[in-house]
Amino acid sequence: MKPNYGIESVTLNVHDLEKLSTFYQEIIGLEMINQSDSTVDLGVKDHILLSLNKVESTHRKQNTGLYHFALLLDSRKALGSFLLHLISTKYPIDGASDHGYSEALYLTDPEGNGIEVYADKDINAWDIKDDGTIEGITIAMDIDGVIKEAEQNINKLNNNTIMGHVHLFVTDLETTEDFYVDKLGFDLKFNYGAQAKFMASGLYHHHIGANTWAGTHLQAPENNDLGIHHFTINTTEDLKTIHDNLLKDQIDVTLDNNTLIMKDNSGIGVHIVN
Repeated sequence: MKPNYGIESVTLNVHDLEKLSTFYQEIIGLEMINQSDSTVDLGVKDHILLSLNKVESTHRKQNTGLYHFALLLDSRKALGSFLLHLISTKYPIDGASDHGYSEALYLTDPEGNGIEVYADKDINAWDIKDDGTIEGITIAMDIDGVIKEAEQNINKLNNNTIMGHVHLFVTDLETTEDFYVDKLGFDLKFNYGAQAKFMASGLYHHHIGANTWAGTHLQAPENNDLGIHHFTINTTEDLKTIHDNLLKDQIDVTLDNNTLIMKDNSGIGVHIVN
């Protein structure tokens, strides 16, 4: 029986904590949940989706790590409302795409972290193959259609917003598939040629994307480097069982305070919680 997984949250190392905290509240529309001199937790209602850790680093390295994290909205209406808000702020939008199974907006935060904000289409529109794979496309979003469904003057993400997926820069796709599919128990949903893989738990297009677009000789991030520190997976499965199975597969994993802590094959931090 494969584990049931979702993406709980993402933790970023940032240099300018105040600037990034303001950006994620005023531009993205997350709420402040917890705050200290060195950390900020942001999310919706009491659900933390993004944590920011202040570090002294000022130079962003090109290493393995985050391509983007993706906030999943609950409707096309919510996506349109977010787009109207984003336009009103005049913050740069990097792209707007239709992926067949979703419609997505892309932007980059002030320290270079990629962000996707998206809404899934009805599952009947997904291209689900007989073998369970789910094929995506990339075409221009119907921006007029999305805006037509929007509400005016919405500057906060609603309480149904979740962390939909993470997409990572990795060093090797085959060993990445081995880690997330063979070891952790995700399903491979789509191969984008020899450049990217998309993996998910259950009937979903992807919870984890991985690509080698930045090269295959990247260094692993260090603990205080700018960018992703770790991302957190949630599960309903017994953590001790997952821990023991990973140890059998020779994964270096620690169970600490009801959190499984490990690094993937590219040195990216991965936590698993209930």
